[in-house]
Amino acid sequence: CALVVGDLVWVAGRDGSVTVRKAIDGEVVHIIERRKGAYVWCMIEVGSSVWAGCSDGFIRVLSTATYRMERQFARHAGGGGGVNVLVYHAASNAVFSGSNDFEILAFDATTFEFLKQLHGHSNQVRALLLDSHCLYSGSDDGTVIVWDTASGEKLQQWTGHNRGVHSLCMTENHVWSGDEEATIRIWNPATGDCIGVAEVHTGSVDVLMCVGDKVWSGAGDTICIWDAAQLKLLGTYTVHGGYVTVITALNKITQYKLWSIGTDRQVRVWQTECVPDETAALQKKLDRLQGVNYENRQLVEQLSQKDRDIQALRDQLDEKEEDRAKLIARLGGLQEQNAQLHGEIQQQELDKSQLRQQILALQEQLAASENGKDEVRDEIRSLQIALGEAKLYNSQLQDQLNTANEALATLNGQLQTVNSSNDDWESEKIALQKQLQAALLEKEESDAVAKRLQADVEAMNVKLHEMDVIFKSRLSLITEVFKLYKRFDLLDKRLRDPRLAEVRQEYQGAVHCFKGVIATHYSDDELCHLGSSRHFFHDSSASPSRGALSPGKR
Repeated sequence: CALVVGDLVWVAGRDGSVTVRKAIDGEVVHIIERRKGAYVWCMIEVGSSVWAGCSDGFIRVLSTATYRMERQFARHAGGGGGVNVLVYHAASNAVFSGSNDFEILAFDATTFEFLKQLHGHSNQVRALLLDSHCLYSGSDDGTVIVWDTASGEKLQQWTGHNRGVHSLCMTENHVWSGDEEATIRIWNPATGDCIGVAEVHTGSVDVLMCVGDKVWSGAGDTICIWDAAQLKLLGTYTVHGGYVTVITALNKITQYKLWSIGTDRQVRVWQTECVPDETAALQKKLDRLQGVNYENRQLVEQLSQKDRDIQALRDQLDEKEEDRAKLIARLGGLQEQNAQLHGEIQQQELDKSQLRQQILALQEQLAASENGKDEVRDEIRSLQIALGEAKLYNSQLQDQLNTANEALATLNGQLQTVNSSNDDWESEKIALQKQLQAALLEKEESDAVAKRLQADVEAMNVKLHEMDVIFKSRLSLITEVFKLYKRFDLLDKRLRDPRLAEVRQEYQGAVHCFKGVIATHYSDDELCHLGSSRHFFHDSSASPSRGALSPGKR
């Protein structure tokens, strides 16, 4: 950012420092080193000071004479609450700040006291613009809000931008707003209507400035110049190697010199026709008049306060006069009461003489009653004795009461113990109920397991029955095999005749095959029923007579 202060220009660099240069030739006058962790994002001139909004949320006030920091304070949220924009309202002597924390704050320009907060945006506040009685704010939420500078009340909210509003400027009849979508909108501030849309730029419109009867806009590396009255584009210039971030006017004689500063670290000086030089002077006079008007309003308010104080004193004086009249009337009443009291005193003197005569008569009666005093004394003694007995009885009752209280305390302790035991029983009851529920669940699970086992047993019984049937059938088959083997044995004896040698040889081959079949298809237990072993049936050289089974072996 950049700020013109007299014949000097204050330029905030990307390295965080602020360089003060001569406006006429750019010569460096002073360099204000950056503060650690803070960058200057915006600057305004207020009297003999420069207010700088910083990235850490602080506002720092620097002297234009010594370049030293006079004051620093922070009300915006730090870190994410950097101060994006500052404006000075001379009529109310207030400085308004817009920040990344979505808020707009107002401070007294002399005492630095926080005045009020303007809340209405839902994203970062990027731009602020002032006229005589209104404050315009542009935000990344895509809206422009119009505020009453005195009360802080939101008057209007303009919508139409699709992206954040980054810049604002005011011409004689209109308010211009630029957004990060390269769009410029022109508004009628009286009605809030958008009367024109310009889409010439290709980058975010970060700079808008009214110079005389023209408006300068900067977006990306391009600067456009517009006729403010006819809303007409006059020229487009691409001279910076980076983004245009600042355009500021230097008022010299009958012409303005404008500086444009880009991210390419270059400052370019422009010269343009403008209204006569008296504009800046008139503006300063207007600012001073607004300041004077502000002071006059303060004086008028002070005079009004004095008038109210005088009226209050007059009201108090009237109240005093009323009180004095009341006191005079009360004094007359007191004098009447005094006369009445004097008459009453005289009457009391007469009453005193009558009382004296009555006292003499009573003394005579007292002398006559001396004889009855002894009887009264005896009665008093009796009453004192009765009183002592009553005190003793009362003491006994008190002891009984103390004993009863102790017993009651003991019973309370026992009751508390019983209640505690009840609590323990309740806890144990709850635990037992939980155990019972767990046991019931376990029983249900056991029943389910038992049912499954019962089903498995029934299935096994069915399987055993089937196996028994199979086994019995195999035993029958084994019996038939045994009978067949006996027939083989008898046939072997008959074939021992030498004449049947060839037939015997064929017979022995058939027997060998029969043994192989039996050894392959029967188990050892089944072979035991035949009275033989697996070894016999694998011995192909054995004669049938060696493996013959006898009825005794079965």
